[in-house]
Amino acid sequence: MAGIFKEADFALEMAIVPAGAFLMGSADSEIAALTEAHGRYHSFINEAPQHEVSFARPFAIGRFAVTVAEYLAGVKAGGCKPPAWLEEGSPNHIETGWVRRHYKWLGDDLTGERQPIAGVTWDDAKAYAEWLSEKTGKAYRLPSEAEWEYCCRAGTSTQFWWGDEISTEANYDGNYEFGNNPEGKRQVVAAVDSF
Repeated sequence: MAGIFKEADFALEMAIVPAGAFLMGSADSEIAALTEAHGRYHSFINEAPQHEVSFARPFAIGRFAVTVAEYLAGVKAGGCKPPAWLEEGSPNHIETGWVRRHYKWLGDDLTGERQPIAGVTWDDAKAYAEWLSEKTGKAYRLPSEAEWEYCCRAGTSTQFWWGDEISTEANYDGNYEFGNNPEGKRQVVAAVDSF
């Protein structure tokens, strides 16, 4: 693991998101379809009812998730806590943990420099953004739930920006079906900019 702590390039790639409006949340038909496919009342109900959210001004958001290399540079500098899989004494520690052994199983798919950081809390992510702001002199913060969904929907009204179907070409756990889509093979997180 010694090679993980490498200085990251802090010229984060940002995308400018235009002002606009969208329907936030899951449509009743989407919740009904997921409930039927899973044979039980689906947790997406907490995303209802849909409601319009608007943004009067454009905003910037990172093109990619924060990577392991970027986050661990913040840890090394003392700006944020280590992720659970590196925190000494944590039950989730990658080598000595007794609770989340899947961290050890993931190996490079968890710890690779271009992997999205995992095993951090909201508070940890907020501390990283504050540290990054101090380091760069630019203001960084976590996006709101509405900003995040606006970006992910990308002007569409489907479950995903490309439509309602998904395959294991996308980054999701293929051990489980999603809606009417079959199980697949992908079981690990892909590096940022893989798709």
